[in-house]
Amino acid sequence: MAKQTSARRREVRKTVSRERGTRFELFRNRATVFAVLFTLLLGGASGLIAVSSQQQVGVYLGALTTEPVIARVAFEVINEPASAQRRENAANAVPNVYRANDAWLNQVREELKGLPTLVNAETTGESAPYGLNEEGLARLADFASRPDGQKQWDQQVDGFLRRVFTRPVLAQDRVDSERTNQNRLTLLHPDPSETTDAEIRAYHYDLLSVADTEAVQTAILSAARDFNPSLRRPITTLVVQRLRPIYQFDESATRERRDAARLAAAPQIDTYASQQVLVPASTRLTEAHITLIEHERAQYKLHLPIWAAWLRVLGVMGVSTFIAGCLWFYAYSFQDRIRRNPTRGLALIGLILLCQLMPAVALRFNAGGNTLIIATGFAVSLSAIILALVYGQRFALAAAIIQVALIGLTLKLNLIETAALLAAAGTAIALLQEVRHRSAIVRAGLYGGLAMLVMMSLVGLSQDDLAFSDALNHIAREAIWAGIGVGLAGIVVQSFLPQVERLFQVTTAMTLKELNDASHPLLQRLAQEAPGTYQHSLRIADMAEGAADAIGADGLLCRVGSMYHDIGKIHKPSYFIENQGDGPNRHDKLSPAMSLLIIVGHVKDGIEMAKEYRLPTPIRQFIETHHGTTLVEYFFHAAKKKSEASGETTSEFEFRYPGPKPQSKEAAIMLLCDGIEGAARAMADPNPIRLEQIVHTMASKRLNDGQFDECSLTLQDLSSIEKSITKTLQAMYHGRIKYPEKEEAEERHAPPHIAGQASRI
Repeated sequence: MAKQTSARRREVRKTVSRERGTRFELFRNRATVFAVLFTLLLGGASGLIAVSSQQQVGVYLGALTTEPVIARVAFEVINEPASAQRRENAANAVPNVYRANDAWLNQVREELKGLPTLVNAETTGESAPYGLNEEGLARLADFASRPDGQKQWDQQVDGFLRRVFTRPVLAQDRVDSERTNQNRLTLLHPDPSETTDAEIRAYHYDLLSVADTEAVQTAILSAARDFNPSLRRPITTLVVQRLRPIYQFDESATRERRDAARLAAAPQIDTYASQQVLVPASTRLTEAHITLIEHERAQYKLHLPIWAAWLRVLGVMGVSTFIAGCLWFYAYSFQDRIRRNPTRGLALIGLILLCQLMPAVALRFNAGGNTLIIATGFAVSLSAIILALVYGQRFALAAAIIQVALIGLTLKLNLIETAALLAAAGTAIALLQEVRHRSAIVRAGLYGGLAMLVMMSLVGLSQDDLAFSDALNHIAREAIWAGIGVGLAGIVVQSFLPQVERLFQVTTAMTLKELNDASHPLLQRLAQEAPGTYQHSLRIADMAEGAADAIGADGLLCRVGSMYHDIGKIHKPSYFIENQGDGPNRHDKLSPAMSLLIIVGHVKDGIEMAKEYRLPTPIRQFIETHHGTTLVEYFFHAAKKKSEASGETTSEFEFRYPGPKPQSKEAAIMLLCDGIEGAARAMADPNPIRLEQIVHTMASKRLNDGQFDECSLTLQDLSSIEKSITKTLQAMYHGRIKYPEKEEAEERHAPPHIAGQASRI
């Protein structure tokens, strides 16, 4: 027993040994530190997002400039369209390249150079087709007989072929093409005196078609002028008989020369002076405009002093930090759950930054597309709906203003565009006053989307230049996509509501409504195994819900928490007076210390059952704190009386619940109602005056005992709670008419339906 007492003393001292004032000061300092840290964290992170995104704002294909874009510094930029045109002009100026038909050339050259051998008697007959006469044969024989004759003949043949190559004979289709385009040509043919091909310039009017035999024959005959007259026509005949296109189009060489011409073309450089208008107002941005603006921004950054760039960053960070400070000042002033739980503060920061990052990412990857419009509307609505469900409408509206301000800073939105976002967020928040069904979330998103559609249409009509032919289509398209983005947020939140509750450690009205259903397995067990405790919980639920509503707290949360606060009694229901009925009191055979362990143990048992049935954290807090660190008076006095008889002393610490004390108004209300309901049930004659007195006495007792020190309950709240509880108790224990004895006897003998009517008076 001594070991149990020592352990009990240590457990209680963990929660109640600190002095009230010191603990309050420590808590206040801790909250202030977290407020400053969270402000700096949110301000710094949101500032970085804004700084990295602002350079992208407003520059996308099809954007309408509301004011002229002016150069801040002088700069030069390559005019890409003009430069591209220059390159194409240079490439088009390159003539088509034609290369000599080497196969035909080699064949003709070999036959021409072999003509002197035809003077032999054996080959004379073979020479007849060329029209060689005796004089021609004699000339050929002369070349064949002289030692250097063959060499001279070869030189004449080479000279003849060079002159032939100056007469560009092409296929008919190539002649037609070149004459139609009136192009110049480049002709490449082998030059025996050079290691590379000889190059000839020709014009379309110099071309000969291989099909025009007469013109070709005349040209070749003219090229054979260095031969003896008796040989000219036979040589011409030989060439014409084997005639093929002398030149063929060389596509590869033509492409290489044109590519080289493109590379060699000098770009066109445009020079812009400082303060020069780059893009006039009311202009739809084209690719050329965007390139020009980006070059100006790049040059401005290069010319901007480092200190000026850092000052700009400092300015944006300062604005974002101020906005973040406003949020945390409001949160720590009016939202007790955030102030007391840093985890909720981190979750809030994560949500705000996520919703700011969405349009920033969309801006980077899709600056002028529908993605940015959808992301912006979705982000604002997502934040508003989640915070309205988690922390209520008032806080959600304040946070929505902060969220819109940060997104406006990121996207450089004007006042009218900011108002449109606020209208959408405000509409969604207004429809989430009391959410008892999941469909209400979707409905809030859809109505918010409708408000966004209307506002964006009005914004477009007020800002866009309607002189453009596509202005109305542009306005309608942006408005529709913005409305879709806002509407999607409601669907997404409804789908991920359980995850949202776990992240923010809260329970929404929909979940509370499901938990309040009498068919819940845990409530079914409580009603069957501990019926007295179940009825006790029902009465406390009625009292706590009304009291919470009276001070603006969460009445539904109070009701559900009250229904589950005593579930730990299921394990040992017969040890609690409300479940004993007319049977013996089991504590009569136990020592006060042992009874204390059983009574206090129902809190721990309740927490274990709550975990087993996966009750939300806010409901578990009701179980943990519904007795706070109050004194188990009955067994304390029994132990004290027993110890006095034996000359020992009993410490009050040993007979207190281990706590913790209530951390919220709702938990404090339930603690008070729990004590009042038990006291009222023990009263012999619960008339209105006595009920009012017991309520006030119990409230004062719990206040003086320090049970409300760790929640934000005020004296004004406590007064309103007393009035509400008194009213509820008076309704529960309403007076009845006392019948005279004669009438009572008559009633006992009256028919059942008459007696029933009398009992209901």
